[in-house]
Amino acid sequence: VAIFFSVNMTVVHVSDTKTWET
Repeated sequence: VAIFFSVNMTVVHVSDTKTWET
């Protein structure tokens, strides 16, 4: 569960970074 949460947060961070980079 902890791993899934960590991955989920990473995905959100990457998505946010991609939005800024666009």
